[in-house]
Amino acid sequence: MPRLVIKPLALEKILVKRYNFYLDHQKGSHRILLDGNGHMVVIPLHDKELKEGTLHSILNQAGLTKEDIRKYK
Repeated sequence: MPRLVIKPLALEKILVKRYNFYLDHQKGSHRILLDGNGHMVVIPLHDKELKEGTLHSILNQAGLTKEDIRKYK
């Protein structure tokens, strides 16, 4: 399967609009998102694409897979 290429703000928009996450707070260059199921996701703020390991970690925190995000990209 091809690598998922996405920028942090695009990922944040998908999490907020499609998976009911909301911005809890921001600390420096990181946004902390929460959902109603107790998942906490930390997203770095920069204008580069997310590295594979960082994206994998964010998706694990959210309880999602790459296919879940790929549907809405």
